[in-house]
Amino acid sequence: MERTLKLYFKDEHNKYRKIAIQKPKDNLKASEVRPIMEQIITDEAFLNRNNKLKAIGGMKIAYEENLPE
Repeated sequence: MERTLKLYFKDEHNKYRKIAIQKPKDNLKASEVRPIMEQIITDEAFLNRNNKLKAIGGMKIAYEENLPE
């Protein structure tokens, strides 16, 4: 089963944008992720169609398993 950390941001138009990171470390806490997300916003590290990320929208770890053929 593969894990993916999904970071959700709101942009200037109040739309949600997602950054997905595969195989995050075990026992990851929101208190560790939130400062990184804040830094991404402050540094304007990602633009989406020239829309800046403005706020944290949420975060979660998703578990996915491929179905057998």
